Amino acid sequence: MKSFFFKIVFSCCCFLIASSTLVANTTPYKSDNTPSSTQTIFKTLNKEEILTVTISTALDSLTIHKNKDRYFPAALTYADEDGTIMNRSIKIKPRGRSRRKVCGFPPLKIKFCKKELAAAGIRNAHKSLKLVTHCSDEKDAMQNVLEEYLAYKVYNELTENSLKVQLVKVNYEDTESTTTLERYAILIEDIDELAERLDGEEVEGFGKELQDFDAQLMNTFSTFQYMIGNEDWRVGFQRNVKFIKSDKVNNLIPIPYDFDASGLVNAGYAKPDRDLRLSSVRQRAFIGYFKNKAERAATVALFNNKKEAVYQVILDCKSLNEIEKKAVINYFDGFYNIINTPKLLKIAMPLKGKTSEPTGVDGVYTK
Repeated sequence: MKSFFFKIVFSCCCFLIASSTLVANTTPYKSDNTPSSTQTIFKTLNKEEILTVTISTALDSLTIHKNKDRYFPAALTYADEDGTIMNRSIKIKPRGRSRRKVCGFPPLKIKFCKKELAAAGIRNAHKSLKLVTHCSDEKDAMQNVLEEYLAYKVYNELTENSLKVQLVKVNYEDTESTTTLERYAILIEDIDELAERLDGEEVEGFGKELQDFDAQLMNTFSTFQYMIGNEDWRVGFQRNVKFIKSDKVNNLIPIPYDFDASGLVNAGYAKPDRDLRLSSVRQRAFIGYFKNKAERAATVALFNNKKEAVYQVILDCKSLNEIEKKAVINYFDGFYNIINTPKLLKIAMPLKGKTSEPTGVDGVYTK
């Protein structure tokens, strides 16, 4: 009888807590199991303009223990599309490999509370999101975040098989002092959410080869990496690439991420790939695989058809200063000069995996 009484009391308390949360967030309740519920936490945060948020946590502890795999309690505050202030309980932890070693402020993984999301009518299947943060307080580091954001947005223009991103202006509040920081960051869609959009699922495993992937999508992937001057990826080691298997396409879909080592971003800590005979990250080297001229021509046609949209992405990034914006445009001009000059294209993107000739230090061919 006593056990039954405590069960009744516990159930009532849970109901009252859920009810108060609903009132505070002014969001109707929907179970995560409801088929009609398609709202995810990333969708609620994703919009065209910059999203302003506040993250409150123990900043000093976070940065001091950036190399430890542990979560820190935090809170996320933002205004929804109706202007209602939303307060989310979150946990954050440092993530990444190289950036944690070289950056004063590490990239973060944000984990939302499943019960809180469900109570607000948000699906809790994709409760974790990555946040690309500023590496340091240097001025160039702030622009680097914006340039990496451009890389994601450009790939969005080239293919739907890409991670969506949200540019964020974060006000970091230290809960143990009066310290505050306001910096740009990039919120990245969860890979499982992308897989769901593509009617597929993520698969993992070393030892993959370029031929294991859908040829058209792999050609788009590798040419994009060449476009932004990024050689910091390998499908065989699953380095900076995710794999999705979908019934929509043949073989695997490659999903790129993490572009801070690219010539486009040109981060101060980035190192050129010596194995590819590069002396600067601004140089380009093609490490893709075209079976024949027809595949290469089709890929070049895609990038030419998307050129206007690609450049518009750059022009629309109002937060990027004019000097950096011009540098990005000039860097992409070099790419388009290469793919539209037959002699240069043959050298830059040889067929059947032959060794690519690196570009000049300025990112373009002068031959």
